[in-house]
Amino acid sequence: MKKVFILAVIVGLAYYTHAQNTYFTGMGRALFSIDEMTDEVQPEGQQNASSGYTVFDLGINVENEGLMRAGAIIRARNEFGGFYADGSSTLAIRQMQIEGIIGNRVKFGIGDIYLHQTPYTIWNFNESFIDYEADIFSMRRNVVNYENYFIDNNWRVQGVNTETTLHFMQGIKTLGLQAYGARLLESDLLTIPDRLMYGGRVFIVQSDLLKLGGNVVSISDILGTVDSSEVDYDNTVVTGDMIFQLLKKDAITINLIGEGGISSTALREDVSSVDKDKDDFFYEFGVKMQYAPKSKIGLQINYRDVGPDFNSPTAQTRRIIENPQDYSLESFPHFNDASTLRSMTMLDRVSQEYGLYNGSISTGLMDYLPQYNNIEPYGQATPNRRGPSAILSYSDSLEVVSFTMKADMLSEIYSAGDTATRAHRKFIGLKGGVEYNAHKTFDWEKEVILTLGGKYESTTRDGDVPIDLQTVSLDCGLNVETIENLHVLLGAKVLQSQGNEALPVMNRLNEVTTGTTPVTLDLTETLFGFGLQYTFSNTAYFSTQYILNDYENLVPGQEKYTFSTNQWFFTFNISF
Repeated sequence: MKKVFILAVIVGLAYYTHAQNTYFTGMGRALFSIDEMTDEVQPEGQQNASSGYTVFDLGINVENEGLMRAGAIIRARNEFGGFYADGSSTLAIRQMQIEGIIGNRVKFGIGDIYLHQTPYTIWNFNESFIDYEADIFSMRRNVVNYENYFIDNNWRVQGVNTETTLHFMQGIKTLGLQAYGARLLESDLLTIPDRLMYGGRVFIVQSDLLKLGGNVVSISDILGTVDSSEVDYDNTVVTGDMIFQLLKKDAITINLIGEGGISSTALREDVSSVDKDKDDFFYEFGVKMQYAPKSKIGLQINYRDVGPDFNSPTAQTRRIIENPQDYSLESFPHFNDASTLRSMTMLDRVSQEYGLYNGSISTGLMDYLPQYNNIEPYGQATPNRRGPSAILSYSDSLEVVSFTMKADMLSEIYSAGDTATRAHRKFIGLKGGVEYNAHKTFDWEKEVILTLGGKYESTTRDGDVPIDLQTVSLDCGLNVETIENLHVLLGAKVLQSQGNEALPVMNRLNEVTTGTTPVTLDLTETLFGFGLQYTFSNTAYFSTQYILNDYENLVPGQEKYTFSTNQWFFTFNISF
């Protein structure tokens, strides 16, 4: 029935478009992988598997004189080795949107919409812990992002979004208004209520000297969709942000920047005898300087204070699931004669399209693995953090070299997990990278691009529950164009994490309860990849990549968790 409905939609759109402006977009991909795994218990044994698919997304868009657009993306997918009649093929609607303009002033979108505001309100922060990633890995990650609807820092939700911009002759230059509403949960009429998200943003450009913004985002359960005594959750975040130009002279620009706000959260659940309210606040302010005569040099220094009970689900929700009870691994989830659940690796995070990533807003802080990001596991809005940060960047006018370096020196505000001595965690982080376009230096016709990225994190605490965790991550890559359009790709990742953590146990309102979850780490992960990419055009390429992954666990008694996984990918991708 579902496929019949989809076909009816296609036929209806085709019929409707006789008198309209119609255009098509789309993407086609064929991907095949061969997987291998060995482990410490059976070093002579090897598991093998293969999988693959072809997928085609057809976007049908109908415009009415530029004032209204209706669009749908129809997906057809077939697993390798199968055919339509045996159930291995699927036909589905991937996305539906209606967009338009009212009175040549108000833009609106209905259906699948993408929202973002600020890092403390609505923000889908990137879980990748190294920004400068080798092309051989980022190419595969781009496929994962596409499949999970990750576009920059937007959250994909279903609802309505409206925007307008007003221009003035005096007083202020422009006034921007946005309002939106979306449905986050659908009621099962038993214990799960309808849950809505709604809010807006006001943005004022007073002049080139001053820009002000106001934001509000709320999440509320709709009473009556289930027994009112079962559950009632409400959360509201209100913030204000500003950019003030302190100096602009010749090639120098200095801006004061900042954002601050409050959150208010309430949970009523009579069945569990829960009736709680909590409020908290945050602020972040700093200075941003830029010197750009030809090359561009930037320096930004911030100070933040994010309260322990500051709760902003649409900014703190993680896009990757790291609780072993919640995620599922597609490639060899068990090993050691199927007796052990395999640990997540960097290769899984880069290449697995489904089962690891989260596309919905979570009102509770999700679990995380400290070896991947222990300083900001919930992005910039991570609660219970206080301290300065600095970002230094450089790019030359010819785009030969660019680099960025970020330093964090943060600490806890409230001691999470040490009820006796109340000692605070201290965090030190360094993160950055460089990209060098060597072909521009030597005026070569063929591209030669080198990338290098890295991250260092230190978490320490004295007191009754001491912590000492050190993590180093490195990523390097090389992209060499040999003959025209044929690129040789090389890349390597290394992660070393050693020490211990004591992760606090939290309840449904993100309050720290008694007890901790002890974590002991002494592991090394390495990825090495090499491959070829042939680009037919800017929108079409073929690539083949071989990636070797070693996961070595040196914690005494856990040597059996050491294993190796290797994957060979073949990908053809085209978009239009």
